[in-house]
Amino acid sequence: MPVIVIDHTQGTDSEKISDQDEKTQKMQIAIESVFQKMMVKQNQFEKEQTFDALHYYILQYDRILYSPISNHIYSSYENGQDGDVIGTLQSNLDALLSYASDSDVIAAKKAALKSGQSKKSIDDTKKAIIKIWDHVNLANQQYKVLKQTDDEYNEKFQSHIADFKENMTKEMNAQLLTMVSIFTALAFLIFGGISSLDNIFSVSGIPLLKIIASGLIWGLCIFNLIYVFLFCVGKMTHLNFKSTDDPDATIFQKYPIVWWSDLLLVSLLLICLWLYFMQREEINIWFVDICVKNTMVSSILGTIILCVLIIVAGWRLAIATGVIKGK
Repeated sequence: MPVIVIDHTQGTDSEKISDQDEKTQKMQIAIESVFQKMMVKQNQFEKEQTFDALHYYILQYDRILYSPISNHIYSSYENGQDGDVIGTLQSNLDALLSYASDSDVIAAKKAALKSGQSKKSIDDTKKAIIKIWDHVNLANQQYKVLKQTDDEYNEKFQSHIADFKENMTKEMNAQLLTMVSIFTALAFLIFGGISSLDNIFSVSGIPLLKIIASGLIWGLCIFNLIYVFLFCVGKMTHLNFKSTDDPDATIFQKYPIVWWSDLLLVSLLLICLWLYFMQREEINIWFVDICVKNTMVSSILGTIILCVLIIVAGWRLAIATGVIKGK
C-alpha cells in the first residue's frame, strides 16, 4: 500500500511574508502615534510622555520607520501648513532633544526601569530622538530644494529653451525663405522657357527641320540651366544630389543623368542641323538621286551610319560615367 506523505512546509514562505507585513503595519501605526505627540502646539507638548512613548516603541521594535515621518512633512507642505506645522515640530523636537540631553533625566529614567529592561534602551531612545530630529530637518530641506511648483518649472523650462527656440526659428525662417526663393526662381525659369518655346513654334513659314533644331537648342539650354540652378541650390542648402560619394569620381560619374540627356539632345540636334543644311544648300540632290535609284541600299546604309554614331557616343559616355569599365 503506498505511503502518503503530507508536506507541512507548504505555505511557510507566504506565512512569513504575511507576518512581516503585519509587523511592519504595527510599527508604522506605533511610530505615527509617537510622531503625533510631537506635532501638537508648544504649550501642549509633553516632553516626558513623548520620551516614554518613544522608549516603549524602542522596547517593542528594533528600528524606526522614517517613511511615515517624511509623509507627514510632505503632506504638510502640500496642504499649505508648512509654516505652522513644520515650525512647531522643529521646536518640539528641539525641546525633546534638550530634555533627552539632560544627564539627570537619563539617570532617573534608567533608575526607573523595571526588572528585565536594559539600560541600553534609554540610550537607544536618546539616539532615536537625535535621528528623528536629523531626519525631519533633512526631509524639510529636501522638499524645499527639490520641490518645484508649476510656475517655477515653467520658468526654468522657458529660460533653458529660449536660446533653442530662437535658433530654431531663425533656421526655419532661413529654410523657408530659401525654399520660397527656389520655387519662385524655378517657376520663372520653367514657365519663362515654355513661353519662349511657344513663341518659337508660333512663327509660321519656317521649315520643319529648323523648328526642330530650334526646339532642341531651347531644350538643351533650359535643361542645363535647370541643372546649374539645382547645383547652386545644393551648394547653398548643403544638399547632395550626386550619384556617387566617391571623392575620386569624375564629373561624368557624379552627374551621369546630365551627360546622358545632353548626349541625346546634341545627337538629335546634329542630325537635324545636317539635314537642314543639306536641304537648304540643295547639296542633297545627288544623294536624293542615289537614294531614289538605290532605295534599299541607301536607307539601310543611312540607318546603320546614324545608329553607329549614336552607339559609339553612348559607349564612350558609358565608359566616362563608369557604367562600363574601360580598359
